[in-house]
Amino acid sequence: MVISLYFALTSLSTVGLGDYYPINDEERLVGGFLLLSGGAVFAFMSGLLIDAIMHLNKFDREFDDGDELNKFFDTLKRNFNGGVDIKLKLRLEITEFLDDRWKNNKTNFLGNEEDQMLMSQLP
Repeated sequence: MVISLYFALTSLSTVGLGDYYPINDEERLVGGFLLLSGGAVFAFMSGLLIDAIMHLNKFDREFDDGDELNKFFDTLKRNFNGGVDIKLKLRLEITEFLDDRWKNNKTNFLGNEEDQMLMSQLP
């Protein structure tokens, strides 16, 4: 059992020291199956790891966008609302509007001159 495990680990790690190797056809068949299944498992696990990393990166980006939106609301509060917090209902409506506008019109988010002028006035 120990020799089989040693052979499997050296083969799958591509070290293949050569001190143990398949001698007959049955051993070669098992060794080939072991290498194919080990490669498939490695590829599958690598895919899961990449998906997890991509998910974490997306999660971080969403937080970055949320931080920018909070900065926007703080700017509105300080400069345009006399230091009074913007009501939660209005914040949600603005957020929903911006999300909808972004989803439906990414290439022309600030499409007209009025939108661009309004945004240029914000600090």
